Amino acid sequence: MNIPTAISSLRALTEVLARQIYWRLPPLQKLYKRMRTTAPSAMSYLDLDHLAATLSEAGIHEGSCLMVHSSTDGIGLRTGGRVIDNQLQVAAELLKFLKTILGPTGTLVMPTHPHYRDDPGFMFNKTGLRLTYDPLRTPSKVGLLTEIFRRSSGAIRSRHPLSSVAAAGPLAQEIVGGFPNAGDLPHGEHSPYKRFCDAGGLIVGINVSLINALTIVHVAEELRDADWHVDDFFYERSFEIAEVG
Repeated sequence: MNIPTAISSLRALTEVLARQIYWRLPPLQKLYKRMRTTAPSAMSYLDLDHLAATLSEAGIHEGSCLMVHSSTDGIGLRTGGRVIDNQLQVAAELLKFLKTILGPTGTLVMPTHPHYRDDPGFMFNKTGLRLTYDPLRTPSKVGLLTEIFRRSSGAIRSRHPLSSVAAAGPLAQEIVGGFPNAGDLPHGEHSPYKRFCDAGGLIVGINVSLINALTIVHVAEELRDADWHVDDFFYERSFEIAEVG
């Protein structure tokens, strides 16, 4: 094994070890979240005119294909002379704003990873667990905006029971439909995340850290699964998926 390959393998093993330690120790997770989150003395307000200008500068406009990672925790909105601080209204107004920016020719995509009551945790062995995923009813665990979006008119949700996405717009069916087949990786060759990349989609994070807006990185990892330095990194799981329509 040459030196660059050895270093790459060591990095991969270190990452896997760090993930195992973190996800298996709930007190460590709570400590990390407390360290990252300081209670603000007042709510932070997001000006939608400023956000619109920022998105425009980033190349996001009518007709774009856009994936949004978001959190409405601790933020309010300023728009049209109004101040909004109710979290449900903030999420609804943000969704309306994003759809307006993209227009009828744009496609909006959001992660909607399912929340399962009986799931013991991310890194725990679940080979013997069989969960039921209903794309229409299983709630999203990645934020209020995503839950409102997946329920909104015109939105369709992918059928992968681990890393689902919802999409609305002209490319929605192309991105979401016909997936998964048995054994398909959640971000792999046939996934909505790969199709989103193929469509030239852009990603924006609203009130989230960069690390929480990087789901798309898993596409590169899973496309090269055979080259991954950790053998048997993925294991098979069983789900029952409810039929839609």
